[in-house]
Amino acid sequence: MASTTHRPSPGCATLVAHRVLPDRDEHLAAIERWLGPFLDRIDDRAERKIVRGFVTWHHLRRLRRGFPQRRSTFEQAVVVERETRVAVRMLDWLHTRGQSLAGCGQGDIDQWLAEGTSYHYSARNFVLWCVRRGHASDITIPIYVKENLRSEFVEADERWALARRLLHDDALDTVDRVAGLLLLLYAQPLARIATLTLDQLTQRVTDHGVQVRLGSKPLALPPPLGALLLDLVDRRHGRAVVGRTMELTWLLPGGAPGRPISARQLMRRLSRLGIQARLSRNTALIDLAAQLPATVLSDLLNLHTGTATAWNDVAGNTAPATPPSCPGGTPTPDPSNASRHDTMPAPHPLGRGQAARRDHRATKPQRQNRHCTTRLTTTRVGSTTDIARAPTLRTARESGRC
Repeated sequence: MASTTHRPSPGCATLVAHRVLPDRDEHLAAIERWLGPFLDRIDDRAERKIVRGFVTWHHLRRLRRGFPQRRSTFEQAVVVERETRVAVRMLDWLHTRGQSLAGCGQGDIDQWLAEGTSYHYSARNFVLWCVRRGHASDITIPIYVKENLRSEFVEADERWALARRLLHDDALDTVDRVAGLLLLLYAQPLARIATLTLDQLTQRVTDHGVQVRLGSKPLALPPPLGALLLDLVDRRHGRAVVGRTMELTWLLPGGAPGRPISARQLMRRLSRLGIQARLSRNTALIDLAAQLPATVLSDLLNLHTGTATAWNDVAGNTAPATPPSCPGGTPTPDPSNASRHDTMPAPHPLGRGQAARRDHRATKPQRQNRHCTTRLTTTRVGSTTDIARAPTLRTARESGRC
């Protein structure tokens, strides 16, 4: 699969950045350029129409719906290409057996899966869409069960050593330091880090503390990381020699004018520092999931509730979702307010296995009343004044780990 197919055109990106052309989703435009010539190679006109309908209504419609607030990524473009190619390959395979999409049965689909690799399971969305639209009947492709991606971690000591280096080593690039800390401490995927914008950052007027909105609720950052983010806002620039403007909203501008850095570029940069993206994210997630209920993880870290619940199970966290009232006269959040769980405890170097889960259960009472939410007056970085209800997060430095 030619992944370079969906790289945005540098010339068009430059014209868009200078407002010669209207703003557009460059990855989406690249998909559309690739799609026409590829589908023209399908001989059967009816099947060509079916595949085009699948790509248009299942994939492109959803990508277009998010623009301009949310733009498609390179990884999403790769998924569209993969599922389009595998759909055409399945149709060709059916033809070699003297079958058609409308006439094939579950036995044919099972044979298709048995003869191929896991790549053939990528036709699942196409098959389900065809059945819903009446182009096929009584066939399905099950979800491909991948290896347990929640079973591989880095050692806790290694994680905290990397976090200490990123916090205190001024010789490192600020981009690497911020991206690495958001991954190591808050389990943010690189694709999301790469597309952070200035609108997601706020700074409190009272104490100049920095908050970032990763999910539906703003998250207060520890002062060292907040200072790094502010420094990055002041110094940010991409590698593009044209199209630079202070009006760009990307926190991490990339090489193409008007575009953010790619997740793959971030992965390469962090790899050079010894940070393994997926394993580091797993370690951060099991740490946080051992301390917080799924609703909090979902709201603060932008996780699907099912994913957050699964991580709670892996971490052995069976604590009730609603935290108790704060002691000592500290204001208790209103139970009717959706932000009552906006509390993020200190990152904890949770190990693996039953010992770590026993440790989680043994220390649960000490963790339950650690922080309470308060209303804070904030000012948006580079923009207007705002008021937000922000969670509190103890830094690893305060816990003695950094």
